[in-house]
Parts: sequence; C-alpha cells; structure tokens
Amino acid sequence: MGSFKDITPEGAKALYASYSGDALKLTFWHGLFMAGCGIIMSRSLNDGLEKLTSIAMPVFFALLISLIIMAAVIGDFAAGVKFLFQPDFSKVSFEMAISALGQAFFSIGVALGIMLTFGAYLPDNTSIIKSALIVCVADTLVAILAGLTIFPIVFGFGMEPNVGSALVFNTMTVAFGQLEYGGIIGLGFFLLLAIAGFTTMIALMEQMVSYLNKFYDIKRSIGAPMVAGSIFIVGLLPAFSTNILASVTVSGMNLLDLFDWWINQFGLLLGGLFMSIFVGWILKKETVIGAFGKNEKYVNLIYFLIRYFCPVAIIIVFVSQFT
Repeated sequence: MGSFKDITPEGAKALYASYSGDALKLTFWHGLFMAGCGIIMSRSLNDGLEKLTSIAMPVFFALLISLIIMAAVIGDFAAGVKFLFQPDFSKVSFEMAISALGQAFFSIGVALGIMLTFGAYLPDNTSIIKSALIVCVADTLVAILAGLTIFPIVFGFGMEPNVGSALVFNTMTVAFGQLEYGGIIGLGFFLLLAIAGFTTMIALMEQMVSYLNKFYDIKRSIGAPMVAGSIFIVGLLPAFSTNILASVTVSGMNLLDLFDWWINQFGLLLGGLFMSIFVGWILKKETVIGAFGKNEKYVNLIYFLIRYFCPVAIIIVFVSQFT
C-alpha cells in the first residue's frame, strides 16, 4: 500500500510498533492464521501441507538469494560478513555452547516434536540418517543466507543487530523501501515468511490432531478445528502482550517474552531429554534399529549417543542454567 516507500529505520520501528500495538488487527490476523491451519489440518498431511510447502519453500529460497544481491547493493555487505563470520574467541564459553544448543533445538524443531511428526509419515525405505543430515545442512544454509540478507542492511543503515524477533521486520522494511517495486517484493517476502511459520504451526498441530484421532476416535474434520480454536484462545495472551495486556508482566517480562523464555529455557530441553530417554531406554533396541533401517551405517553409534550422551549433555545444559 506504499507504506514502505523511502521509509527510514526510525519509521520502520514506528510502523512495527503501531502494528504490534493494535489489538484488533492482531486478533484478526491471528484468527485468520489459525483458521487456515484448521482447514489444512482437516485434510491429510500429504494433501494439504506437502503440496503447499513443495511450491512455497523453493520460491522462498530463490527470493532469499535475490535479496542477498539486493543487500550487497544497498547495504554494507562487508560489515555484515564480518559480523557473521569473523571469529571472536573471547566469546567462546560454556554459556555460548548452551545458547547454541538451545538455538539448534529450536531451529530444527527436535524437542518440539516437529521431526517426530514428519518422521512418522516417512516411507519405510527413507533413510532417516540421510534425511536428518539434509535437514541440518539446509537449516544452517538458510540461516546463513538470511544473515547475509539482514545484517548488511542493518549496518548499512546504522541499525542495531540485537533487537530480537522484530529485527527482520525492521530491516527488511527499510530495504524494500529503497526499491522501486519494493512494496510488491515486500508483499511476496512477508507472505512467504508467513507460510514458513504456517508450516511450522501445522507440524505442531499435527501431533494433537493425530492424538485425538487415534486415541479418542475424533475425526480430523472435528479435531482440527478444536485444536486450532484452543490455540487461538491461548494465543491471544501473547498477541495482547504488546497492547492491552502490556502492563501485565512476570519477572519483568511481558506474556510473549515469558512464553518465549519458558519454552526456550525449559520446554525444549525437557522435551529433548524425555525423548532421548524414551528412545534410548524405554523402546526396545531392535525397534529403534529397525526404525533407522538395519542396513544404515553408524546406527549402533547413533543409538549409543541417544542412550548415553544425549541425556547427560542435556541434563548438564539444563542444570547449568541454575548455577
């Protein structure tokens, strides 16, 4: 609608603040988002999510490459590359390792159960080890490409790189404002970004919808709206945390930050711990090996790591947060 045109960093922050401060607007988009999730989840995963992502993700990747070129032209590409890749060994510490593990858990979705969800739909002849490697490499590659898009713009326009989740909205808004057809490109970028979040939400919902279907014999056409509606109600709390519930804080954090802190510091680690214990100690070894595939290489090593190394490593990380 032209609101990005020639926008300054300060203008981008003000635009973001006006949006996050509008409770009615956030409720509408939150409701529309969850309604879309409910509709997709009412169908099978293959008919809904797979068709959507098979088109959207390659387009998103291509757009990301194009934006890197744009960032190199209008931003400070050298400063962005230096910020991303120049090592600072004084920052290497145990706390850094903890943060890195937490980021890996969050980014790949292991402890959230996303991999568990999609793994359940893999054909028997699919190599889990190879698929896991592809996921990790692709996730890291996209993160690097996103960094090469965002940080040159951050430093080129004198912005701060440590503003959290709002960074992508503030920086990319400024970038699109410098382009002749920035509004159209911005529309495409943020639409694809929404689809990326949409697919993540679908993966999380699938666990609950499948549970209702399998153990309570509730049809997907009924279970999906139930789950989507429940998430919509709970999601109003963080949606209102920047407007009508902005005064509600716990330990100095608003509700959105509180949810984020709780999941990152406790939920992800506990989920990963319980999953590794379940796979390594409760399931029979033959079942686990059979799931990986008897002809897979390094299966016994991976089983050993899941059984012994993973629980100990996660417990160390978890306990270290309180010391």
